[in-house]
Amino acid sequence: MSFIFKKLQKINLVKIILFVLLAALIIALICLLVGVTAKSDETAIVPNSSVAQEAKEALLLSAKDVDVNTLMESYTYELVQSEQLYSGVLVSGERESEPSVSSLKLVYNALFSSDGLQIASESSAKLKIQSEALIPLANMLEAFYDETSLRTILITNAYEEYEGQEDSILDSDIYYDDDGNYIGYEDIDISEYENSYSNKCAEHSDGYSVDFALYLRESGDFEAFTGEDEYEWFELNSYLYGFVLRYPEGKEELTRTEYQPEHFRYVGEAMAYIMYKNDLCLEEVSDYMSDYTYENLIKVNTISGCYVVYYEKASGDDGTAVRIPIGSDGEAQPYTVLGDGGNGYVVIVSPTAEFDISDESEAESESESSIDISSAGE
Repeated sequence: MSFIFKKLQKINLVKIILFVLLAALIIALICLLVGVTAKSDETAIVPNSSVAQEAKEALLLSAKDVDVNTLMESYTYELVQSEQLYSGVLVSGERESEPSVSSLKLVYNALFSSDGLQIASESSAKLKIQSEALIPLANMLEAFYDETSLRTILITNAYEEYEGQEDSILDSDIYYDDDGNYIGYEDIDISEYENSYSNKCAEHSDGYSVDFALYLRESGDFEAFTGEDEYEWFELNSYLYGFVLRYPEGKEELTRTEYQPEHFRYVGEAMAYIMYKNDLCLEEVSDYMSDYTYENLIKVNTISGCYVVYYEKASGDDGTAVRIPIGSDGEAQPYTVLGDGGNGYVVIVSPTAEFDISDESEAESESESSIDISSAGE
């Protein structure tokens, strides 16, 4: 009997040990699942605009300043297709080739600061912009908020299809009369707005432009964006983020559109610097840039890095071979080619750190921006 009792005790002990081990395993699995869920939730609430910090860190790999002669002495040729003449940030309005819609991203992702605070609003959750302009837009909105503490910017328009203009008018949420007073679309005489809306719609058909208005959170009122007082900041600083005032005052004969203080277009940092510093509208870029060739280029020093910019004339329907400087490994330096709408290409090169001539103290601090006309070979 004693033997049987001892055997039962051993069996119970084994069961107890197995039960404890099983319980520990279940607890461990629960903790693991909770941890994964928490991590997933944490990732989900981080606004996409936080990738702006990653973009800023990536710029540290670019040269802060370069010696043009060293950079440009060796080059390769890259073939650019003729279709590219009629696409990109420098080609506005109606164009011969269709703009890419696959790279459009929701404007919503640009409405938050890097720490998750909503600093701007939008008139529709469906508004989209080209992906290359999304982070610059987010950075610009955050810089404005940091400077003014205002969260009143309302984005009323971005990408929209060029067809169906009348339907687009009726689907829009925000409109203002000539005095800047908000009116609903039910009060609009469409015939009165048709021509001006057609021009604006064509400008928005490639996804590089945005329109601003003001949303006053305390009162719930809407106001037109006049670019005055604190909001003059955008006209004076948008170029730092690659945006320009698309229809500036005094350029009406060239743009064939009245002054629109609310309408900004993304053209990229290098071109925005050149346009702003030389008081150029988009219609003047081609003629201005045609004077600056590979041998007589423009060097643009921005707060985020250095660019060299030059013009290559289009050579035919079979494409154009453009010169691109190379590094010691024989590979082309990072570059972008922008068509100007029919005559040639603006080439923008972002030299790597291999060609950096700035010392460490300058590289660690924000250098002042500048634009220099440089001649390779001098």
